[in-house]
Amino acid sequence: MPEFRLAEAGVAGKTIAIKAGHSGHEPGAVRDGVYEKELVHDVAVRTKERREQGGTEVILTRSGDSYAELKERARLANEAGADSFVSIHANAASADGSETYCFVTNAEEAVDMKKSSFRNEAANAIYLGLNEYH
Repeated sequence: MPEFRLAEAGVAGKTIAIKAGHSGHEPGAVRDGVYEKELVHDVAVRTKERREQGGTEVILTRSGDSYAELKERARLANEAGADSFVSIHANAASADGSETYCFVTNAEEAVDMKKSSFRNEAANAIYLGLNEYH
């Protein structure tokens, strides 16, 4: 696994819930063999591994391709006493509010999203973003 930066400040001792967008019968955006639900689950797992190395408890709101309604995922986070709830998507369209996403309808970016290095960079960005937030 490539190296990533560990920030000193941040979320050690906190509980973070990570929601990998889409699952089951809802694949999310699909482009050039990249399925949003698979990409974001992989990034969520990589983020979890990094956060746990830094002393954070991480709750994934789904494992594998199991489907759960958003209400159920939020309930899991609330019951765990999560300090933050991170929802990871790779949308094909923009949304209102604050969101970090990659426009998966771009063929060149779809090629990048298939790469392990891209997924590591995405997980690292979420890791560092949580440090900045807390």
